[in-house]
Amino acid sequence: MPDDKSVRFEALRSELLEAGVAPRHVRRIVDELDDHVDDLCAEAIADGMNSIDAMAFAMQRIGDQQLIGLR
Repeated sequence: MPDDKSVRFEALRSELLEAGVAPRHVRRIVDELDDHVDDLCAEAIADGMNSIDAMAFAMQRIGDQQLIGLR
């Protein structure tokens, strides 16, 4: 996939850490989101989408990182 997982949710990671969320919880949240993105990408590719469009689709489905941080 044309995406670097280490920076995929960097804004959310930073926001959660600044809000005082324990680093181990932040890691778990970001890992879970990464897994969801990977699953969505794999499904989209299996349905015939190219990898770039699949990543865009997956990130759109996950939603805005700022809104995720507020939940």
